[in-house]
Amino acid sequence: HVSRLLHGRTQPDVAPGQVLHVGDDLEKDYLAARAVGMHALLFDPDGKAADAAAERGVPASDVIRSLAEVPSRIDELLGAAV
Repeated sequence: HVSRLLHGRTQPDVAPGQVLHVGDDLEKDYLAARAVGMHALLFDPDGKAADAAAERGVPASDVIRSLAEVPSRIDELLGAAV
């Protein structure tokens, strides 16, 4: 099972609100992660998903064009948690 490869025999005790999911599929990544309470970013390097994302209520700030944006978003989330 993949989770055992990533976490060994036991998975860490992490609440969904402590997770940032980054993915390139609006439905399967962004909306699915948000539905279970995770933070999420939609990776859209070509800008092709921006209109569909906006129509589904995704804040423009949750759509990123480069993975280089992820560290600053993590910093923002950590700052908001303090």
